[in-house]
Amino acid sequence: MLRRLAPGGNAPEIADEALAMLERYTFPGNLLELAHALTHAYVLARGTSIAPEHLPVGIRQATGEGPATSEEVSNGELESLDVVARRFERDYLLRVLRSVAGNRGRAAEILQLSRKGLWGKLKSHGITDADIDDVA
Repeated sequence: MLRRLAPGGNAPEIADEALAMLERYTFPGNLLELAHALTHAYVLARGTSIAPEHLPVGIRQATGEGPATSEEVSNGELESLDVVARRFERDYLLRVLRSVAGNRGRAAEILQLSRKGLWGKLKSHGITDADIDDVA
């Protein structure tokens, strides 16, 4: 899958820890969810090796790796603004969708997006119905 995303078919490496997280995750969305997760990670990694922090938050949380705690941040383990912004956007999309019981039309209104715009954001974050229903 990664070879199709990479220019020239040169797939980036996946760090052992990230690979272990992918292996532990159940992927309720099956192959499509895996494809979205890998696309998400590839985009965030920007051609470098895919590390755990490049994986979608849902996968990291489900496998015991959540977002950075304030303690981790105070210890100097900071992330790029892009990573933090994408995580926030994904979490906020899920929060809005859960607040309207998954009603995408209503969520699009609240977010002031077109339905197509919301669909694109859900796709880019790999958000599935299972993620919306999972109120962990």
